[in-house]
Amino acid sequence: MMEKVLKRTLFAACLMAIAMVFIGSVSAAPVPDIRDDNIVVDVRIDKVVYLLGEPVNVNIAITNNGPNTTLLFPTSQLADFNITNEAGQHIYQWSYDTVFSQEITEISINQSETIELLNDAWNLVYDDGNPVTPGNYYIGGWMVKGLCDSHPEINDEQLEIAIYSGPRNLKRDAICGLEAINPVEKDVRHLINASMGFITQSLGTIYG
Repeated sequence: MMEKVLKRTLFAACLMAIAMVFIGSVSAAPVPDIRDDNIVVDVRIDKVVYLLGEPVNVNIAITNNGPNTTLLFPTSQLADFNITNEAGQHIYQWSYDTVFSQEITEISINQSETIELLNDAWNLVYDDGNPVTPGNYYIGGWMVKGLCDSHPEINDEQLEIAIYSGPRNLKRDAICGLEAINPVEKDVRHLINASMGFITQSLGTIYG
């Protein structure tokens, strides 16, 4: 009886050892370790001034400054961007209410290679589809976090855009820009303008 118990115990121990080896081999599968400074995220837009109704084209790409590597993402989403107003309030997020494939996505990127992750447009609306009002807005874009934290979320600097309700009034903008100049710069600007006026008047007298 004791011998049977011992055999069963040894058999169970062998099965456990085999299972541990199998689990260890699975968990030891290599997951790429991406340093923050290896991957650079670049967010670009087509211009900085828009009229209401004009879409803002947003492009997010990455460049690999490190060795050849593979990026693993938990879903089909690779990047994202959001919009905030001057007060820092949330306006819009590209991934809001979007369904992504839940399959692991793998991207291989060589050293010095650039790959586009996202290319889409913001139609100057809130998350609920209502249009925004004229003003200044900020666009922030990033590459999403990797599978099992294999790489962090990596952001680019925010971009500022201005939205107008109609054609820009260049004279108004010029006046507003002049008012923003400090007094010393105003004096210099006045001196330059006066000098140019004097030169123009003098040339007119000579050749008139």
